[in-house]
Amino acid sequence: MHVDTQLEAALRALDHWPRFRLRLFFEGIVVGILSGTVISFFRWGLEMGTVWRQWIYANVLASGGVLLNLSWFGVLLAAALLLWRLGIYEPNAGGSGIPQVKGVILGAIRMRWLRILWVKLVGGIVGIGLGLSLGREGPSIQIGAVTAQGLSRALGRTRMEERYLITAGASAGLAAAFNAPLAGVMFALEELHRNFSGVVLAPSMAAALLATMVSRYVFGRAPVFHFGMLPPFPLRYMWLVVILGIIIGLAGVVFNKGLLNIHYFYDLPVFRNNYMRIAFALCMAGILGYVFPEVLGGGNDL
Repeated sequence: MHVDTQLEAALRALDHWPRFRLRLFFEGIVVGILSGTVISFFRWGLEMGTVWRQWIYANVLASGGVLLNLSWFGVLLAAALLLWRLGIYEPNAGGSGIPQVKGVILGAIRMRWLRILWVKLVGGIVGIGLGLSLGREGPSIQIGAVTAQGLSRALGRTRMEERYLITAGASAGLAAAFNAPLAGVMFALEELHRNFSGVVLAPSMAAALLATMVSRYVFGRAPVFHFGMLPPFPLRYMWLVVILGIIIGLAGVVFNKGLLNIHYFYDLPVFRNNYMRIAFALCMAGILGYVFPEVLGGGNDL
């Protein structure tokens, strides 16, 4: 019966296609406001976590004794326990979240939006705040997507319409994460739907623009990556750019292969469960906090 209702609603939307597209546009505005608000809180939490982590290493641990420094690793082990339990509670909140968003749009998986929303917020702030070398773009995309999914469920929309709203939410998430609405729209078109149809573009653009407006209201209009006034690049040095591109491309290949094959390392018998894997990563981040703190967290400041 539920499937028949979904089908009838989808057919009605197709019969009134212009009205359906207009409704998606206005719903994209609401998605942008909601996602922008949630992502702004996420960004604020990450920034506060980074500030506190840097302060602890510079002002507490640097002048503390052996017992205090050992206590810090006890905090890291407790945080690993929290992240492990959150992963068991909601497995689809793990990783960057982008594959899960793609899977929902393709109809291959389902996301429990409220669980993922709060687990992703808590897990992301705790993990990145304590120094795991993670970015905020992937989590922001999934947070924006599940926020849009929650709106769709509250309005009783069909799954067809929900997929468009989830795409708009993902676009809003990336846009709010970096104050970059165009990047959010292009991500939705190229990475998620892989087409440039107007029915995808309209809500995604509306959501990205509104999410960016909310983000700029909270954090200011300055871009996330601000380089100031740079002099024109001399053409006689352009060959260096080619070499730099090759080096960065090779480094990207090495990084991606390492990321995709790291499970072979974590499959070693010494790691008996996921808790030990998470605890190992956090303890390594703890050690790096003493010797090479610049590589911790998202790396935006660096």
